[in-house]
Amino acid sequence: MRLRVIYGLAAMSSSALMTQAPPVKMGLWEKTISITGGPTGAMTMKSKSCVTPEAWKEMAGAASRQQPNCTTSFAKTLNGYSFTSSCTLPHSTVVSKGTSTIQDSEHIVAESHSTSTTNGKARETEIHSTSHFVSTSCGNVKPGSPVVEE
Repeated sequence: MRLRVIYGLAAMSSSALMTQAPPVKMGLWEKTISITGGPTGAMTMKSKSCVTPEAWKEMAGAASRQQPNCTTSFAKTLNGYSFTSSCTLPHSTVVSKGTSTIQDSEHIVAESHSTSTTNGKARETEIHSTSHFVSTSCGNVKPGSPVVEE
């Protein structure tokens, strides 16, 4: 469950940038996510995603949907967005804030800071991700089905 929350936060930290007209190149993208703190300690993951206009729109819709037991707000910035989120889970609360910036049509940088509190004990988690365009061809990576490498 905790890892799903982390993956969700990481997804939010880049997918909420989506708009109707994609500001990035379509094709294969690679994301490197570095997580420090939290339930898993420090870890780095890589994933590859196939971004098509349809996949971009789907990610935009998913990013803007409120999740159960969470309140999230997004604010558009010059080249991206910032967000705040508060979630109440069965045995904990998670409060997050972060930013995501489209540096150009081939690079996105996102960062978030979360505090989870379980049974009165707080735990800090930092997530930093960099995404870059790889190729117009997605190869074996299908839209909507990212390939995660740990």
